[in-house]
Amino acid sequence: MAVVISALLPVFLLIVLGFVLKRSLMRLDTQWHGLERLTYYVLFPTLLIQTLVKADLSDVPVAGVGGALLLSALLMSLLCLALRPLFSRLAIDGPAFSSIFRGAILAVCSAVPCASSAYVLARQMGGDAPLLAQIITLQTILAGITMPLVIALVTTGT
Repeated sequence: MAVVISALLPVFLLIVLGFVLKRSLMRLDTQWHGLERLTYYVLFPTLLIQTLVKADLSDVPVAGVGGALLLSALLMSLLCLALRPLFSRLAIDGPAFSSIFRGAILAVCSAVPCASSAYVLARQMGGDAPLLAQIITLQTILAGITMPLVIALVTTGT
């Protein structure tokens, strides 16, 4: 429990500090906008680089995690192509299908940073990192299967 608190406490304190600064010292939107840009473009990438440099990644199964994510993207592509006749019957063709296909692939690709970050975080905190990687992969595949179906139902008004 102490590991979890020590990992979350700095994040919580930064949120509180931001709230206090916004309410008291930085009331002008231009000041806040400048600080947001500094944080987003300089401080946050510096923190990520520093964390990655210090992380011990020698035991990370890159081929396993990367292969699972690549397989997820491939399965999503095949699923979208297999559902194309169904989409055609629902009057979803051409550009609309292209948007669904790209959205499905984007959903898989957006899980890539989440999966790798969560894996490293779970490993560093003593959790079951391989299980977490499997859960994220399964969750991404299931979300990818349901997303085209939900989009099809919403666009047809059913």
